[in-house]
Amino acid sequence: MRSVLLTAIISMTGACCASGSARSEDKVTTKTTGFDQQAAREKLDQILATSSFMKDAYVGPVPELDAAGMYAFSAMPPSTGKAGEMLYWIGPQEVLSTGQPDKDFDRLMAKLGVGAKADAIEVHRLAYLFVRMRAMRRGVILDKPDGHVLLKPGTILLDQFAPPTMSTDARGTHLAFWMFDTDFKAPRHYQVDVAPDGTTTFSGG
Repeated sequence: MRSVLLTAIISMTGACCASGSARSEDKVTTKTTGFDQQAAREKLDQILATSSFMKDAYVGPVPELDAAGMYAFSAMPPSTGKAGEMLYWIGPQEVLSTGQPDKDFDRLMAKLGVGAKADAIEVHRLAYLFVRMRAMRRGVILDKPDGHVLLKPGTILLDQFAPPTMSTDARGTHLAFWMFDTDFKAPRHYQVDVAPDGTTTFSGG
């Protein structure tokens, strides 16, 4: 159901246009000087106004997801609310979104230098960006197997659990972590690999 809804959202918003065609957000121009959260919100409002599905969406900033000089926002259409949430990263020259998570997450990783630089980002922050933008989940990154009040003791076996780890070598950045999915009330484990050019592959979930 989630994949069907996401496909409908992408189709109606025009976030994923055919190769070679301009996306709606690419047509919006914003001055690069004095670009702040308010300017980012105004730019997003212009984008949403062009979509019959996302018009009049409930919009709020998500400052914990701000990255690479871009401001993050959550937009929930009035017809579907939380179930239809789209996340946007608005910059002076570029817009990324969960409308095309595979491509845009790679673009964000490249902008941040993840995969190319060992100190590009802190491990928990990378895990959280991955969860929200690429895996499109909500939850808490776990530092211990009972790291959420809804996690019953023994749900994650001690010999299976490890706190978030990250390393970088010539092949890129390698991240492994556990999270508690607060939508499905279940733990999830991910292994994420980011190549030096930002291309991301993962397993788990």
